[in-house]
Amino acid sequence: MTSLVTLQIVEQLKDNSHPPIILLNGVWGVGKTYLIENELKAKIEEDKEYFGDYHYFSAYGMRSVTDFQDQVVSLFLCNQNEGSRYVSTGLAQVGNIARIFGADKSEAGLFQGVMSGLSGAVRQSTLQNLSNMTIVLDDLERLIDPKIIADILGTCLRFAEHNQVKIIVVANEDALSDKSKIEKTFSDIITLSRSSDELINILSDKYKSTLESTTQMLILRYLNKFKDLSLNIDNLRVIQRAINRIIKLKNRVDSIEGLDLPLTHEIITQQILGVSFLAYAKCYSEKDFKDFLSLGLTSYSTNFKTFNSQRNGEDVEKELCKDEQKIEEQNKIIRSIFSSISLNEGIVHFCFTNLIPFCDDAELINKLGLPIAASPLDQLIKGYFFNLSEKEFDQGLLELEELLFGGANKDYYQWVKGCETYLYLINKNYLNKVKTDELNRLKDLLTQGEIIDFSTIEHGQFNRWLNVPEELDTHEFKSLLGAFITKSEEHKNAEFAENFYTNWQQAIFTGPKDYDRNPFLHYLNVSNFCGRITQWKGGDIMAFIGFVKERFTISNAKDRYEVELPFIQQLIPKLKIKQSEVNGKLMNGIISELVQEFELALEQLT
Repeated sequence: MTSLVTLQIVEQLKDNSHPPIILLNGVWGVGKTYLIENELKAKIEEDKEYFGDYHYFSAYGMRSVTDFQDQVVSLFLCNQNEGSRYVSTGLAQVGNIARIFGADKSEAGLFQGVMSGLSGAVRQSTLQNLSNMTIVLDDLERLIDPKIIADILGTCLRFAEHNQVKIIVVANEDALSDKSKIEKTFSDIITLSRSSDELINILSDKYKSTLESTTQMLILRYLNKFKDLSLNIDNLRVIQRAINRIIKLKNRVDSIEGLDLPLTHEIITQQILGVSFLAYAKCYSEKDFKDFLSLGLTSYSTNFKTFNSQRNGEDVEKELCKDEQKIEEQNKIIRSIFSSISLNEGIVHFCFTNLIPFCDDAELINKLGLPIAASPLDQLIKGYFFNLSEKEFDQGLLELEELLFGGANKDYYQWVKGCETYLYLINKNYLNKVKTDELNRLKDLLTQGEIIDFSTIEHGQFNRWLNVPEELDTHEFKSLLGAFITKSEEHKNAEFAENFYTNWQQAIFTGPKDYDRNPFLHYLNVSNFCGRITQWKGGDIMAFIGFVKERFTISNAKDRYEVELPFIQQLIPKLKIKQSEVNGKLMNGIISELVQEFELALEQLT
């Protein structure tokens, strides 16, 4: 079906009351080039008697108006009998010369030689006699120099006025600075916009079998959701980019055995669409999403430490709210998009880099939070339990109570998600329980300190995000959960310290927390450091000295590494003592260099 915009263009070019030159206007990514290639070209070629030969040019890379004119002349000559004979003769002559000098005599190279060899008079005569052709000039706004744009537009207008050449310029009007030139050049400006349904139809045709109906419905749902938030996302290229990522990640996970593939596809599609659309509509970076994700953990770690160190809980609550307000506005939009799904940092990273983590299937499942073929408990926790049978639902409830109240050392994320599900089922009358009684049971288990395995709490790049139920979002529960997070941090830091002493480069550069760009020395014990580092090989110590030197000479070293200041202050005198105890001139000199480097670091931090 031919669109209204295509019909407008054709009718406008057939209107003889003005020069046949129009601007097809539209924002980046709306599908202007797609319209040209898939509708307008065929429509023009249907009426060759009126429109003549169809020619498409991209202005991208043109360095002058002469480049544009040469391309027009070359195509015109190639489609004229006399011009073709002229070009053929020129090609033969240039070919003879090329053979004499051993130059490349390919047809493309020889043809450019013929065009360059046209005399000014012949070239100008050809430009004046252009006729019987339609020119589409795309990407005009990609040219940087306004003078080149003005010169090309002037040439196009002359072609239209004097030669009756039909001209269609394709550009984003807002990106062209000389508005008066636009007004004087074009007989009409036709603006292309797309509805959500039109975009879906285009994508369905483009991707055909690779774009399932479920994905199409999700795209339409997200487009409408963004419109409800007054965020424009009707951009064909952005949606295509998201779909390409969806297809790429689906192809990878489809080879993994044991996944709940329908749910996996839905999770992947929802998250990639949400992240891609928000990144475009609000110019959010990967860091913005990471900051949002970190709230799920820091609300139980940093906030716990803050209010635990204060005496007046009411004052602390105000302080926390004030801190959270700085990012609340930015995160409000993200929450509204991802209110019904858990956002995964691994998938966010993939959206921005198009790089799937290089790891085995088990690790990928963990990093991307992919669902295993669901048991009744899994379906309860994920909220997909409405199609369970009564028997399966009862089994899921038994497994849920076992998760929350049975045994010890539960996965932190699974346990908190189980709490959310349990409280939801009570609130919605799926369970005949008194909520206050059940909250007290949960609180008692947390107080005993054994229900959660603190080693399951993640602090690295791909930590999982929790949507914590409001009943647990209190000072009391934050304090109880915060105790597990503190233990986890202490455990992870101790683990890092041991790895550091064993192989410092591997611990820093392959660790989960980007230690090469973040503070870590304060996790180490000064005495242990002095004792263990002298057991390293001299080459390893010298490599570490180089790392320290590079690390503390950056311009913002004080702001970034100030937390390490007490460690360095205590370390230097103890290293000097250790140096005096070392036997051997070589190791003594190496430790001396290490001391000097830390003294320079101290100057940077004070």
